[in-house]
Order: sequence, then C-alpha cells, then structure tokens
Amino acid sequence: MRTRKGPPNGNPSTSNSDTTVPVQEPTADNTMQNQLQQILQAMVDQQKLATETQNRLQETQNRLQEQMLKKDEDHARELANVQRQMLEVLQRRPEPVQQAPPIVINQREHDPNALFEKFRKRGPKEFYGTEDPLTADDWLAHTENIFEVFQCTGGQRVQLASSLFTGLADIWWKTVREEYRLMADGVAWDAFKRQFLEKYVPSHIKRQKAVEFQLLTQGNMTVLEYLTKFERLSRYAPELVDTVEKKIMKFLEGLNPMIERDATGVVPPVTFEEAVKRAYKFESFHLKVLRFQGKGQQQQQHQGN
Repeated sequence: MRTRKGPPNGNPSTSNSDTTVPVQEPTADNTMQNQLQQILQAMVDQQKLATETQNRLQETQNRLQEQMLKKDEDHARELANVQRQMLEVLQRRPEPVQQAPPIVINQREHDPNALFEKFRKRGPKEFYGTEDPLTADDWLAHTENIFEVFQCTGGQRVQLASSLFTGLADIWWKTVREEYRLMADGVAWDAFKRQFLEKYVPSHIKRQKAVEFQLLTQGNMTVLEYLTKFERLSRYAPELVDTVEKKIMKFLEGLNPMIERDATGVVPPVTFEEAVKRAYKFESFHLKVLRFQGKGQQQQQHQGN
C-alpha cells in the first residue's frame, strides 16, 4: 500500500509533518466482478428488449386479427345486403306468363284424304295448262291465298296444288314431280312456284305484260274494267307502283281525259282508294251528261220532223 502526503491544514502541530492517506489498488477479483455485473446487466437489457419486441409483435398481430375480423364482418354484411336486394327484386318480378299448351292435332289431320277434303272446301280452282299467262298467274295467286289460312307444310302445299292439275297441266306435272318426293318442306313450295311460273308465265311474257302496263289506258273500257286490268298487269312492273304516289299518278294518267281532269281535281287524292272512288263518281256523272245530251238531240230531231 502506498502513502500520500496530505496538504497542510493550518494546524501548527501538524504543519511540519506529512500526513499519509492509504490508496487501495484494484484487485483481480474486483475487475472480474465488474465484468460479470456488466454482462448480467447486458443480459437483463437484452431480455427486456426481447420482451418489448415480443409485446409489440403481439400487439401488431392482435391489430391485424381485429382488422381481418372487421373485414370479414363487413364482407358478410355486404353479402347479406346483396342477397336481400336480390330477394326483393325477385319478389317484385311479375309472375311468368304461362305458355299456352301446344295444339294437339287430331290424328285425322294426318290423313291425306282428310287434308284434301278440307282443302277442297276452300274452293280451289282446277288448272288445265291451256290458260293464258295472266290466268295462270291468277290461279297461282288464288291457290296461295288459300294456303294463307289453310295451315300445312310446304310439301303438302305442293301435293294439294298439283292435285288441281288436269289435262296438259297434269301431263307436265308427271314429268317433274319426282324431284319433289325427297325435297325438304322448307323449300318445296318456293321451288314449285318458281318452276310453275317458268312453265306458264315465262320471262318474255312478263316483259310483254310490263310494256302493256306501261301503255295501259282506259279507252273504251269502263272504270271497273280499267281498274281490273290495271291491278292484274301492275304485278309485272312493280317499280311503276312501288309507292302510293306513283300508283295514284299511274292510275289517273290512264283514265279518259275528262274523268282524269275531274278525278285529279284542285287537290289530288292522297290514297289510291280515294282516286278510284273519284273515277267511279265522275264516270257516272259524265254518263248522265251524255245520256242527257242524247235525249236532247233526239228531241230536236223529233221536232224537226
């Protein structure tokens, strides 16, 4: 142990002598103890930090779980709301309209003889094959009008229409009917009409009738005769009457001049029916005038004699 001289303290009795203070030197045990304490403290601090970290992680996990639960609850509420809205929409929908039950066709409808009898009651006309093109065209149009109210398949239409053939028409039909035996119902009737028109109303006849319609005038015909021919021929030149205005103009232009003038009037007719009524009206008026003038002439001749 070392001794250290102390400073004078003003005491006379000690002013001339040195005072020694003992100084303790650190030992190996003390150094090791300090190191152990530092290590223990570091371990305590580390354990405390780990505990704090674990607590923070637990808190974070708890918050995440709470958020997930909240999202699940929100999703469940949204799903329930959507289901409720769908249920309300379904409840507001009108009751579905019940379709009418299919018509049950009597077994007799499939009997060819019964079908032919019903067709005959509609008043179809026989076709001989010697008719002029206009009459042949009229026959086809008349037969097709029956089929508009007489429901049957395309193949049945061909069978029924061809049953009306006689004479030369029947001879012609026997030369072409084989091609219709296996033909589909959806195309059979259209094929029949096309072939019939090619045979009895050929294209060069149609062109002639179109020119005849273009040049058609009333002449010596009555308005009724003129109207009948007008309507029959108009089918061959549809481009001349494809609008109401064009049809009225073509009809009026073909009338006799006096009837045309009066039927046209200051305000032209706006419908074809009105134009026809005016033509009938003024035809009757002019006939009365002519009869009156004829009586006057007869009276003058009688007085002159």
